Amino acid sequence: MTQKTFTAARERSFAKGRQRGFSLIEIALVLVIAGLALGAGMAALGPQLINKKFSDTLRQMQDASDAVLAFAMVNRRLPCPATATSAGRESFCTNPNPGAGCGAEVFAPATGQGSERGRCFTTATANTGFVPAATLGLPGQSANGLALDAWARPLRYMVPTTLNTTTNNGSVTLAITPATCAGGVASCYPFTHADGIRNRYYNPVAAPVSDIFVCDSIGAAACAGGRQLANPAYAVYSYGANLNAAPPALSVDETANTNNDRVLVSRPRSESTAPNGYFDDLVVWLTIEQLIQRMQGNGVLP
Repeated sequence: MTQKTFTAARERSFAKGRQRGFSLIEIALVLVIAGLALGAGMAALGPQLINKKFSDTLRQMQDASDAVLAFAMVNRRLPCPATATSAGRESFCTNPNPGAGCGAEVFAPATGQGSERGRCFTTATANTGFVPAATLGLPGQSANGLALDAWARPLRYMVPTTLNTTTNNGSVTLAITPATCAGGVASCYPFTHADGIRNRYYNPVAAPVSDIFVCDSIGAAACAGGRQLANPAYAVYSYGANLNAAPPALSVDETANTNNDRVLVSRPRSESTAPNGYFDDLVVWLTIEQLIQRMQGNGVLP
């Protein structure tokens, strides 16, 4: 082999060495390091994503509450809740007799029926009502017209079932005389029939009251087992992340928000594993006084 041939062979050998690249061990080490870094990043990002879901849901609920108030300004009443079958529209009973069943479900007030008197289809079962997103024109509606929280579950909505039992709650707009709302078989629901709030407030044989209570802990009517936070005109709420799924199972306070009464619990979010410690429900409300003040401030009420 000549010197020239030897030099050329050595250069080719060096070139092959330079092109060899990383070994499998080196690649494995890189992948391990990248995986550890990614895992640490995801661990830090997880709580942020959870917090974002809560903040997004709270914003949606406040937007829904504002839309309910705007509806009250225009229609002089609160909207009825939507049902699972109403396509996001507020739902009324056809039977005007509060002592009997609702009858057929209808989606607009009709003369001479329970819908005219503000009898909502969900008044008998407190926790079956949803925010009537289609009626309120809220964005982000699901296929069935409901507003969904960040966990893709419908936002809940509750209105009072208070009956008018006096002769001060008719409606000029709907040609309902006070006598037709004075108890008996055709009573009116002053919060959800037109002019009901106004007449009940300004002609008070009895002050307007709500049968909804928000407490800071589980309790009976009027928050007997906890501190009363509000006696609201309406409430918008979400069951949070866990609903009925475990883990974790519903705490006692969360269970209170799923049963068939009008007592809701609202307290700070907690991840505690202590008995009744976990809580992630969200509740937004407007009191009767706040509702009246907003309606007065906008000239809806004199």
